[in-house]
Amino acid sequence: VYHEAIFEVLCEHDYGFDTFFLNPAAATPVARNLMESGNYIFKCTVRLHSKDGKALASELASRGFRTSFLNPSDCIAVMQGCIGYWWACGMGERYAGEEDFAATSTALLARSGIC
Repeated sequence: VYHEAIFEVLCEHDYGFDTFFLNPAAATPVARNLMESGNYIFKCTVRLHSKDGKALASELASRGFRTSFLNPSDCIAVMQGCIGYWWACGMGERYAGEEDFAATSTALLARSGIC
């Protein structure tokens, strides 16, 4: 049901994604069968993968792609609406420690009291 819901959302609206990367983990055969069923016409390319978020973002950034890895840099940035401002240009050498920290820690789970 989870993958069906994701696929339906990706079919209903164009979010401006070039590619949507999905790691279905143990449900990869289910997700692949759903994709191959012909019941979904996606507004973007959907790619199944088996990497963690950090590995995927790092690989894409090193190839010059914008990774869209959102993270709040600090509480002031969040209050000014600059949350994760590196996502817009966080590729190549601009893939910084902020993205790495956000991808490998649970710090973002404590963000509810920032603002």
